[in-house]
Amino acid sequence: PSQRGGKRGERHKSPQRDNYDAAISILNMRRDSMADTGGENGAAFTGFDSRESGSKRRFGRLGRRRLALALCGWDISNTEVRADIARWLKEGKCTKAACWAVFLNDFRLAVEALMHSSDEMHRIISGIVVAAETEPDKRLKGTWREHCQKLGSRLEDPYLRIMMAHLAFDDWITVVEEVAIPLRDRLNIALRFLDDGQLGQFFQGMKKELERSGDLEALLFTGLTNSGLRVLQRYVDNTGDVQTAAILAALICPGVLQDERSERWISVYQDLLDGWRMFHQRCQFDIEKGEILRELVLSGDREPFEWIPRQLAMRCNFCDKIVSATGPTDFGKSISAGLPTAYDRIRACVH
Repeated sequence: PSQRGGKRGERHKSPQRDNYDAAISILNMRRDSMADTGGENGAAFTGFDSRESGSKRRFGRLGRRRLALALCGWDISNTEVRADIARWLKEGKCTKAACWAVFLNDFRLAVEALMHSSDEMHRIISGIVVAAETEPDKRLKGTWREHCQKLGSRLEDPYLRIMMAHLAFDDWITVVEEVAIPLRDRLNIALRFLDDGQLGQFFQGMKKELERSGDLEALLFTGLTNSGLRVLQRYVDNTGDVQTAAILAALICPGVLQDERSERWISVYQDLLDGWRMFHQRCQFDIEKGEILRELVLSGDREPFEWIPRQLAMRCNFCDKIVSATGPTDFGKSISAGLPTAYDRIRACVH
């Protein structure tokens, strides 16, 4: 193989990547062991690329998809999705139920859901779903596609629109680009049905869109990183909600990241609590923030540091020197363990 190809192969087999995939596998196995699913674990995927077509592997890229679905609360089997469809019908969400039934290729269930609705238009659309089941060869032909496209453009319900788009084009990209449905539903569809290339493009575009808008759901993509702090800054600019920004920033700053914006949000929030005379809430906020920092220090993820400047100091009566410990306090030991003894000070005193 060429040198370039060899390097690419080495990068693909890097220890860091192997450790990352192994960690994901462990997390998924732990979740499976804790879940009572009757032997059916996790989401079913039908959108692999050709390299994984027909594969029954549950880890690797599929493991990453499962973990991402779990973060969105959607790592459930098709059986559990059908249970959700039944619940949506009881709640009157007939179009959402029908849409997901079509995604599962259960056209009869989709027709049943639409006929369950009191809306006459929904019942008329059920006839199109019946046709899609009885004449599947005609689904993607010109007349059928044109009819579904025109009808879909006239519908106000977003779930009916994406259902018609799927029936007309059998294209998941059109489905996930429907901004009127909740982001978690779009992520669920994308992670289940898009191939690797499409999924990467969808994530990149969605991340940029959410970062520009200051939508907190962008944190699903960015995490509490520097990119996530940019999202929080845009969110604060749009809403003035400094409380949310301060609480989220307190989870990582200054323990993980050093950022002036986060320190400013925390300071402003503390001043607000003081101004509103909510002293108990202010104390609770400071205590929990301190506990986060303490855990980081004890775990070795952060070097010991002086979070608050010391207010008191002890002086020797003999030489008038400060006898307090120097340097940051060891969070895992008693404070007194770091102080010099009076005997040591007396011996060192020149007076």
